[in-house]
Formats: sequence, C-alpha cells, structure tokens
Amino acid sequence: MMNQIKAYWRNMTANTRLWISALGSGLIYLAFTAPFQLSRYYAISPPVDYAKLTHHSFLGFAAYIFGITSLFGLYFLGLQQLTKDHNTQRNIRFILLSGGVFAVILIFSYY
Repeated sequence: MMNQIKAYWRNMTANTRLWISALGSGLIYLAFTAPFQLSRYYAISPPVDYAKLTHHSFLGFAAYIFGITSLFGLYFLGLQQLTKDHNTQRNIRFILLSGGVFAVILIFSYY
C-alpha cells in the first residue's frame, strides 16, 4: 500500500504535488481554527492556549502533535517542489497566494 502511494506521488507533476501540500496545510489550519473563536479569549489572563481550549485532553494533545508535524512535513514537501522548479516568478506568486489563503483561514478564528 505504501509503495503504491509513493509511486502515485512520484508520477504526479511537481506543480500538482505543490498544490496538494498547500491544500493539505490549509485543511489542517482550518481544522485547528474552526472549533475556537479566539476573540473571546483575547483579554483573559493568563492567556489561553490550545491545551486549555481542549481541556488538557489526550485527543487534543495528539491532534496538536499530529497537526504540527503534518504542517512541517507538508511545508518540507512544498519546499522540495519549489526548489526543483526554477520558475522563480511563479514560485513567488504561489507563496504569496497560499500565504494569503492561510491568513484568511486563520483570521476567522479571531471573529
């Protein structure tokens, strides 16, 4: 099964792999921000963190570790694709566009 996934991944174009990495990252950001409206916790002292929001649950901890690890993994895959592609102008546009989309996803957690 893992060999089939690796073969499928290798057969994709670099552009497709880059978009999959960006979409996966966006979904992870959305999964982290959707359940919490952070604006209502803004003035609380001491500050509220993810552990408090999930009531120190094991599932919350596991989701956090999995999410952060996945985000760094997808970031690494994206960087690999960008370094293979020498179209600098397109790479800059992609980085700015995906960064803007991530910002829009994350900003909804503050409203």
